[in-house]
Amino acid sequence: MDTWNTPQDKQCDRPADAVESTNVSDPSHIDEQRDKSSGKRIRAQDVDENSKKVSRVQVIDMRLEELKARDKQLVRAIRLAAIEKRFMEIENTEQELGTERKKGKPHEEDDIASDTEPDVIKRARAFVWRATRSGMTLNLSIKKAIKIFGASAVEAIVREVAQLDETYGPGVVEPVHSASLTAQEREATISSHIFVREKLNALGKVEKVKAKIVPEGHMQDASMYAGRSAPTGATDSIMILAAIAAKEERSVGKLDFPGAILNAPIPEIGPTTHMRLNTVLMDILVRLDPKYVLYLRPSGSMVCKLNKTLYGTLIAARQWHGKVSGLFARMGFKANPNDACVFNRDSTTMIIHLDDVMIMSESDRAVKRVMKEIADRWGSKPGNNCETGKQIDFLRIFDNFGKKRVVTLSMDGYVAGLLEESGMRGTARSPASRTLYEVHGDTLALDAREAKRFHTLVCKLLYLAKRVRPDLLTTVTVLTTRTDNPTKDDDKKLERALKYLNDTRDLHLTLGAAKENTIT
Repeated sequence: MDTWNTPQDKQCDRPADAVESTNVSDPSHIDEQRDKSSGKRIRAQDVDENSKKVSRVQVIDMRLEELKARDKQLVRAIRLAAIEKRFMEIENTEQELGTERKKGKPHEEDDIASDTEPDVIKRARAFVWRATRSGMTLNLSIKKAIKIFGASAVEAIVREVAQLDETYGPGVVEPVHSASLTAQEREATISSHIFVREKLNALGKVEKVKAKIVPEGHMQDASMYAGRSAPTGATDSIMILAAIAAKEERSVGKLDFPGAILNAPIPEIGPTTHMRLNTVLMDILVRLDPKYVLYLRPSGSMVCKLNKTLYGTLIAARQWHGKVSGLFARMGFKANPNDACVFNRDSTTMIIHLDDVMIMSESDRAVKRVMKEIADRWGSKPGNNCETGKQIDFLRIFDNFGKKRVVTLSMDGYVAGLLEESGMRGTARSPASRTLYEVHGDTLALDAREAKRFHTLVCKLLYLAKRVRPDLLTTVTVLTTRTDNPTKDDDKKLERALKYLNDTRDLHLTLGAAKENTIT
């Protein structure tokens, strides 16, 4: 009989690292081990079996975790597919409604319209209704986005809509019954749309797909919102701070606030803003929270009261700047008297442009400490776009601090996109010829399509020239005076500037600061 194989020994379930090996063996050459806690001897065979049991348990646990992760991915994929299918159903339904309208079948155009409205307003409402229903604005945007970006577009749309609800976001909207609105409130109700776009970095690479709900702020009565302007970080301030940071060899970082303006409250004292959410947005909101079903109108849309600001409303920028500047003030930062978007505290400087912040301090540790402080006070982690290092992408400007005491600024992605849009293939050694300032009145004017293209390209060149290509400023400044009535001659001057840009697309702007803090 094996004297070591006792019930008490079998109950020992301590792992293998809790016992130590001995050089003692029984006459049958069975290896022994001694339990440190109880002093009882157990066989190595039992230890091996326990180890195998532990290993099997670990493998099973890992397998279960993998299955759970796959289940979550599958459920998420099913939900996204269902929402995408619903988008298509809504689109087909609205196309059928558009066909019925063409055949003259009666249909409700806007159940919020009042019988007392003038005919001109009714006709305008009818036009907007038909335009939206036929896909001129909303559905073409969503359809195209889903076709190009697939599930990424659906995710972006759902994520943006979810922020409206207090369960998933800051609680931007509060549903109301349209029948409870007064005639004045109905007339002042603004529409909204959702747009999807790619967010590109300075190199022209796609960072992510973003969706944005934009109310028609132009429908608001501007006379009711006094002092609605807000400052934004000046381009000159960004350049100067970058040059000083390079001269003083400071560490630089950046972060953004996700859903920034959605966190800014609507003032309690002032006009109430009501907004209409269309059928697509409401279809998502109802899936997120069934409570909204009670507020749906016959058309499937819903009227809501804004508790927080949205991009496009008249006071959104002012309210957001007040909120974020208040946050920085509580952290001990003081606004610069020359630029209200520049903040200083000890050896740390920040500049904010809407929801993007650039931070400069004496070390990477100091920059990350400020980032953490912002996250703690904000109540949630800032966006995934937090980074530090020698190369920073800020506002699509690539800031390279790799060289000693200078910073190189470039917008290669923007330049490549601009040249691709213009279709320019040739080159030129200078941005303009000697006839830049000459205006010939007998030259043929551009047609409407050509004039629109001319205006667009000149504005984009101006945006580039004011940031990283000052060598183009003189030419572009002259071209901006010709955007109202451009001619064939003006188009040739634009073509010359674009050819020069194509020839010098690798030309970057390098800035530094002298001892007396002058920018060179």
